[in-house]
Amino acid sequence: MRNSKLNIGQLLIIGFDGTEMSPHLASLLARIQPAGVILFARNIIGAEQTHTLLCECQKRATTPLSLAWTSKAAPWTVSATCSVQRHLRQRSLPRAAERSFASMGT
Repeated sequence: MRNSKLNIGQLLIIGFDGTEMSPHLASLLARIQPAGVILFARNIIGAEQTHTLLCECQKRATTPLSLAWTSKAAPWTVSATCSVQRHLRQRSLPRAAERSFASMGT
């Protein structure tokens, strides 16, 4: 039964409210084990905060998470994706994300 829950979660990329790990988000990530997370303007304050948030998200996942983000100009469209682990190794978002977030005024 546990394996089927993990498999279903791997079909999901989840968005969430807030700029830091909450008990609810930690529980959700641990239970669902999604394929990834998507960040919106509401999740971003700056580079260090984003890095910390992604570290906390990855800690709750048993498999590497994918990261997706969207821009204010086209909030219904995913601007780009990368792996959370790649972001954590590089400690920077890809240039496309930096440009998207800069245009949001964050």
